[in-house]
Amino acid sequence: MAKDGFDSPKPTDAELKKLIEISRVMTGLDSYFLAPFSYYLQLLQPLYVQVYDLFEEIENISSYDDFRMARTSLFHAAQDYDLTVLGEELLLESADEQSVCL
Repeated sequence: MAKDGFDSPKPTDAELKKLIEISRVMTGLDSYFLAPFSYYLQLLQPLYVQVYDLFEEIENISSYDDFRMARTSLFHAAQDYDLTVLGEELLLESADEQSVCL
């Protein structure tokens, strides 16, 4: 049994490949859709469960020899997204107008 009290078997190569592919998709989705709609257009608000500690992250990436691994370790996807006030006004109002027109 593992230290955390759960019986955690070692992941297979197929499971690791699947996890890597999901991570790539999430990184692309975040980079090309969620970041522009949240940080630039202010329509979405990302919600994070964990607090981002810059000093801890710098300490963690200093242990990597490979730049790509260090860059990848800095990416943390948001756990949830919510509409901002502007997002609610633009997106929900236009949805209500479209449903009335139908």
